[in-house]
Amino acid sequence: MEITRENENFILKFNKNDFAFDFLINFLKRINLEKVLENSKMTEVEAMELSKEIKSEWWSENKNKFLDKIGRSDKN
Repeated sequence: MEITRENENFILKFNKNDFAFDFLINFLKRINLEKVLENSKMTEVEAMELSKEIKSEWWSENKNKFLDKIGRSDKN
């Protein structure tokens, strides 16, 4: 692996067989998220509330698909 700096950019070079493409995409997304969080003015309480909201929205959108896969239904 080789890391160089050119002007304002870092350049990483490595063999394409060293990492799965999906791993690299997820890694880069994580780096970007860390950068955003570092510059955020959000408090920990606000972050927890946002997390709960996101999880709640995800469950509302995906619960039937998820429950179908495990052989359950949401008929209460």
